[in-house]
Amino acid sequence: MELRLFALAVLIASCHCWPRKHCTEPCGPFPNDCENGVTKDYDGCCAICAKGEGEECGGLWNDYGVCGVDLVCETNGEASSEYDLPRGVCVPARRFSTRNIVKRMLRWM
Repeated sequence: MELRLFALAVLIASCHCWPRKHCTEPCGPFPNDCENGVTKDYDGCCAICAKGEGEECGGLWNDYGVCGVDLVCETNGEASSEYDLPRGVCVPARRFSTRNIVKRMLRWM
């Protein structure tokens, strides 16, 4: 009985997953002229430009974009649909926020 419930739970959870392409499609050229740094696309496969201050960010798997260095995605907490996460806007990070400190540490490695 427990095995059936577990299998049902896994099946339901898998229905809400976006199909990943597993990096089988070729990426475009590496972006060299990004003002706010470079990040990965929502699949984690290809390099894309990070978003700048005032630009849209967030969403499910960050499909609206990822903020650049020293910026964070600030949301109002309201999603556009039940299958999405809130969109936000890139704003300057607080100087001593945990995220900002970790970003700086990762740049030194």
